[in-house]
Amino acid sequence: MSRSRAWPLLAVAVVVMFLGGVATLWFSASAVHHLAYQQEFCFAEWCVTPTSYAAAPDEVTVGMRVRSDARSAVQRPDHPQAWLIEGSELRIGGRQPKLERVLGPGETFDTSLAFPAAAFGACPRLLVSEGAWPAFLGLGYAPSPFTESVDWPLCKSGLE
Repeated sequence: MSRSRAWPLLAVAVVVMFLGGVATLWFSASAVHHLAYQQEFCFAEWCVTPTSYAAAPDEVTVGMRVRSDARSAVQRPDHPQAWLIEGSELRIGGRQPKLERVLGPGETFDTSLAFPAAAFGACPRLLVSEGAWPAFLGLGYAPSPFTESVDWPLCKSGLE
């Protein structure tokens, strides 16, 4: 094969490998991690754990513990979002400024997230994600393809 024909084939091979790498990152970074109730999950150097769940007629409250896993740097979660999910259809939530507090190395704080009451069944799930599209794109706080997400079941049996 001549050199003039090898360059286009090499270029195609490089492009295919690049696109394959991007696709792999896209799907692995946007995967949802499924954890047991009250199991901690860390997004880079900040960690989050659901600690309580209470359903009232007009509001659902989920207690959260947020912890910095950093050894020397101050941390601030990047646009954390949380939703209550029932099945695959009912989703209530969005951006959660209560989770955005600045944390020093090893610091922890507790907070609660309130969601409007809805027709949740016996075992809704809490979905938390970090990161969002850059604000200048005007896409609100929808998770980008490069965010990690985690969910926990909030079953009564897991709370007792």
